[in-house]
Amino acid sequence: MESDVEIIWLKRLCIGENKAYEKLYSDYFFPLSSFAIKYLENKETAEEVVQDVFFEFWKKKAYFDNIIALKTYFYRSVRNRCLDILRHNKVKEKYLKEQSQRDQSIFFLHAILEEEVFLSLKKAIDELPGMMKEVYHLSLIGYDNSKIATILNISLDSVKSYKKRGKKLLKSKLKNLLYLLVLFYLN
Repeated sequence: MESDVEIIWLKRLCIGENKAYEKLYSDYFFPLSSFAIKYLENKETAEEVVQDVFFEFWKKKAYFDNIIALKTYFYRSVRNRCLDILRHNKVKEKYLKEQSQRDQSIFFLHAILEEEVFLSLKKAIDELPGMMKEVYHLSLIGYDNSKIATILNISLDSVKSYKKRGKKLLKSKLKNLLYLLVLFYLN
């Protein structure tokens, strides 16, 4: 049975008196946090949940007939928020796991595709005639036109000419690869 002091305190709480609210907070924060920890197994998150429930209560200024109804409200609210967090975490974990698997599959496919493109390009370059092949090999390594001209002891215009003619030959040899790349990236 509730004492007269508890009934007066509850009425003061329900009308929004700050001192009554402070007493509620000091009396129930620890037990509600301990209760939340049993669900969440994380002290900081459990305390945040309890603080959120207290804040919502303060905003609503709900009315309760007795202490048991008040306690029921708080324990039920804390439990529901904990369950919401647990559900959200499960959904989040599932999403991250699926995303990770998808990313690994995409990475794997991209790595294969990149290697296949490089091999096809290298094979096509190896089939180019004499000096054209040399110009493209040096270009693949990363040399610019002037450095290629110096290494091969030819003019800069010759390098550009070999690249231009080689580009036409490579386009015709690699056109099927281009269609494959477009299809892959559209998917």
